[in-house]
Amino acid sequence: SFVSTLTQTTSSPTTARVPWLSVAVVASLLLPVAFYHSVIFPWQANRTGHIIDSQTMAERRPLYEASVFGSPVGRDFRRVILAGETAKLLVGLDEERREKLRETLDAESALALRGLSDTLERSPSYVRAHNLSGLLLILRHAYFGDEAALSRAQEILEQGVGVNPRNQTILLALAGVRLAQEADTEAFALFDRAIELEPDAQEAWVNKVVALFIRQDQAALDALMPQALERFPGIADELKKLSGFDPQNPALYMYFF
Repeated sequence: SFVSTLTQTTSSPTTARVPWLSVAVVASLLLPVAFYHSVIFPWQANRTGHIIDSQTMAERRPLYEASVFGSPVGRDFRRVILAGETAKLLVGLDEERREKLRETLDAESALALRGLSDTLERSPSYVRAHNLSGLLLILRHAYFGDEAALSRAQEILEQGVGVNPRNQTILLALAGVRLAQEADTEAFALFDRAIELEPDAQEAWVNKVVALFIRQDQAALDALMPQALERFPGIADELKKLSGFDPQNPALYMYFF
């Protein structure tokens, strides 16, 4: 679910350790299904761990790189899965731990982006690779002060929209990037375009609510919420949880991707 996923990711860190990625390296020589069941399910089960010591990260990096740039069998699949896990790790760490591991996290996110870039060169219509590139770049801007990241994210996602002009998911991702760039007029036009494209899909409505929450536009929220809840009453409890978040928390941008 929308907010509960963020809540689990950003609150009450556990002391669980991220499993070694050695299995992923072996799996790079096998079918993607083997990788999925031997690595991804365990990662999802423990949410990858929210606190990772530097020794574990040092062990993780070469194995991560081998998985991203190893055997071509299932490589694109591995890249999007690992990129998503890196994004969750970035938002899941508290500020002190993130700063301690800054160099390693910076390098890991750069590896993920290199892999996604290679995937998009060969498969320019791969929406998930576009979206995860945008998300990682937003997080790099937020956490590492990467000044070029947002313009790069915009470029990648505009290319994705050019290839997939009627794909709601990629429109929402581009809207999230434009919001991060404080280009609000264009951002909200993209949210509206996504809603018009698939008015019965709740994701776009929820995304627009989150965007208005980030901007703390109470008048617009008061106007939109009754419409969204009338269409999708099941989202009420999720949206109530937004009040527990700092509107400036970069983790909220995960909604858009």
